[in-house]
Amino acid sequence: MTAAGRQHACQVAATTPRVRRDEVPGHLVGPLQQLLDGAPDTIACRRLSMSQRTFSRRVAELLDHLGATTRFQGGVEAVRRGWVEIGPGLEPGLQPGLEPERRTAD
Repeated sequence: MTAAGRQHACQVAATTPRVRRDEVPGHLVGPLQQLLDGAPDTIACRRLSMSQRTFSRRVAELLDHLGATTRFQGGVEAVRRGWVEIGPGLEPGLQPGLEPERRTAD
């Protein structure tokens, strides 16, 4: 790996949200982390060494535990509950350059 590649990998690792293991039921830590990583289900299953059916059941249990109906809502609720550590560069709110467009009166 090149120096630039190592630097990029370190930057990504430093800004990826991490699950606070002490807050989440143990068997749901892996699925939650995979959802936070944005991994497709097939990749998440491979990383966790579990079947797609088991992964789907765990995600459903996680969402139920969080009172969410979608994965997005589950992520928001996990952050709200403090289950997720947000590293530098991922603070909640708009990132620079992504401010909403302001409409001017015509």
